[in-house]
Amino acid sequence: MTRASARETFISCVIDALQEAETQLPRDVKEALARAAKAETSERAKEQLYAILENIKLAAAAGLPMCQDTGIPIFSLEIGRETSIDFNLKEALATAVRRATDLVPLREHAV
Repeated sequence: MTRASARETFISCVIDALQEAETQLPRDVKEALARAAKAETSERAKEQLYAILENIKLAAAAGLPMCQDTGIPIFSLEIGRETSIDFNLKEALATAVRRATDLVPLREHAV
């Protein structure tokens, strides 16, 4: 793999991870929200929990963020001792976030 293609593959994977983080919740979290909605005794609270669950479903179907506040991306990378990376990781991460800001989309003022 060439240096340029390794960098682009890395950037593409970061964008995919950002999109998944912004548009998908783990199944156990969705199940916990559904259990909370069913167990809730306050009608107003129950309505809000069901609205959150509907929003999660719509966001996943449309591939859009679940929330307007998409947060601030923070990265932690573990790299094996035998790994050889011949491109600037910090610059590649910044490029991925810039592209994801348009593609996902992320909120520009936060990133």
